[in-house]
Amino acid sequence: MAGPGLGNVVQSRHGRQCNTLHHRLLDFVNIEIDCYGPASRWCGADRLTLELPGEALVGDALDQLAARYPEFAARRASIAVAIDDAIVSTQAPLNAGNRLALIPPVSGG
Repeated sequence: MAGPGLGNVVQSRHGRQCNTLHHRLLDFVNIEIDCYGPASRWCGADRLTLELPGEALVGDALDQLAARYPEFAARRASIAVAIDDAIVSTQAPLNAGNRLALIPPVSGG
């Protein structure tokens, strides 16, 4: 299906329909990432910004971090992730302006 100058209608990864031109124009989002505790050492900074595809999931952000930072990659499975103060799964969708927090395991006694 196509409209004048709109491109073809496609099914997005999350089941939404959109036209391909619109999809290309809104294809990337910037996500802020706060690295707490040793995560800042593993990623080389206290705060990072990632540019991700518009329909990215938390797992996609973690994949990108793991590809860039080997120390993070080695510990990825033990990190909890929060979006705006709520712990989320790797399948949670990301939106422009989200702030991710990387929360490493904590021990104490």
